[in-house]
Amino acid sequence: MPSRPLQAISLVCILIALCIATACGGGSGGSGGGGGGGGVPDFSISIRPATVVVGQGGSVSTTVSITAVNGFGSQVSVGLSGFPVNVTASPSSFTVTATSSQVVTFSAASNATLGVATVAVSGTSSQTTHSSNLTLGVDSVATGMHPPSRTRYLRTDAQWDYSFINFFPQRWIIYDSASKRFFANNTTQNRIDVFDATTELQVGEIAVPQPWLSDETSDHSIIYVGTFLGDL
Repeated sequence: MPSRPLQAISLVCILIALCIATACGGGSGGSGGGGGGGGVPDFSISIRPATVVVGQGGSVSTTVSITAVNGFGSQVSVGLSGFPVNVTASPSSFTVTATSSQVVTFSAASNATLGVATVAVSGTSSQTTHSSNLTLGVDSVATGMHPPSRTRYLRTDAQWDYSFINFFPQRWIIYDSASKRFFANNTTQNRIDVFDATTELQVGEIAVPQPWLSDETSDHSIIYVGTFLGDL
């Protein structure tokens, strides 16, 4: 890969909007829609925590809650879908009343597919339906049991060239505090790798030709990426 001074590079603008919740391959949400205006009885659905990680052969729990709006008092039928392969939920469907909650336990088989999935949680009452998303990560036992103080190593197949030191320092990785995700420039693979800081797993990729250095706006809504070819 030839190196060239960034000062001699022409700029063309490509804006990458942050995928806060489904990135690049997936995102997370914790509170669902619902609200109802004008005094119409309605409900909202929420999940806490909205991001969980289960190890292969293990289990983890989260709580689904229904909140009444404008005097809503009916029952809500809740269903979950979108589990990773060989991961089950107990219960996967249930009925709750307004202002109540249900604990849901996810269990992963020893051969459950590793990665991150978005589990849809939908609640229906009469003709009204609201939903929310849960980010569910499946981790291997070997990496899932490391102590909190230890760094996890994730493979990206990125390549390093000593000539890059000529451009030091440069921002190879951007951490977005709003989405709690890392955006790492993988120059030789023509992509930006996206990692979730909570699950410590890769959640997506953004195709960008030879991404080189990055920065983001103060409101965390846009990431600017300068490429090795000279585009922005």
